[in-house]
Amino acid sequence: MKLMLSTIPSNEEIKYFCSIKTNFDDYIKTGDVLLFYENFLEQKNREELINSHCFENVFNFHYSLLSTESNTNPSYLQDVGVLYFYGKVVKKDYLMAKKFLELAFKQNKRYGSYLLGKMYFEGLGVEKSYLIAKEYLEISSSFNDSDALDNLGLIYQYGFGVERDYLKAENYFKLAISNEYDMAYIHLGLLYENVNKDYNKARECYIESTSRGLVNGYFNLGNLYAE
Repeated sequence: MKLMLSTIPSNEEIKYFCSIKTNFDDYIKTGDVLLFYENFLEQKNREELINSHCFENVFNFHYSLLSTESNTNPSYLQDVGVLYFYGKVVKKDYLMAKKFLELAFKQNKRYGSYLLGKMYFEGLGVEKSYLIAKEYLEISSSFNDSDALDNLGLIYQYGFGVERDYLKAENYFKLAISNEYDMAYIHLGLLYENVNKDYNKARECYIESTSRGLVNGYFNLGNLYAE
């Protein structure tokens, strides 16, 4: 399978890749294939070109191994789905993302469930369906996926395909926070501010969010103090 690169690798990228490609097997053993490519793309100290074909040849070889439908490793299949979903290295393609995420999910429900839920929630490459999105997100949340927990909180707070349930929303936001999802502080604060009218708790959430570097927290604090 020939990989369509979203960007042409620079000379420095190619040389850096050549210098670390021998470590690829270590990433394979741990299942961190996506991490390997992210680390490669994010490197700052890159040198000059030594082999103009190295990047494409090596990447395409390993990509072809990972992206075959006969591959039953759910971690690898999910990695390929993630690459297509975000358009990292490959051209963004939601249909291909869905294909590999579903293959991963079929092997092990822990894999692919969050992004499949996100796709149905936002209508990315599929017909929008809050019901299907909720089913995938609930599966993902059963594995303590913080993004899924936060999204379920939003579903119940705003009534996306379900009856509004502020208590469930609050509980999901708190679970997301316990799993280190910082944005949940903002969502929980908005729930306290706009629904419960508990401005002290809302302020506490916003202050905590600012301590974690979320600019939205300062904005929400300003609005809270202005009221």
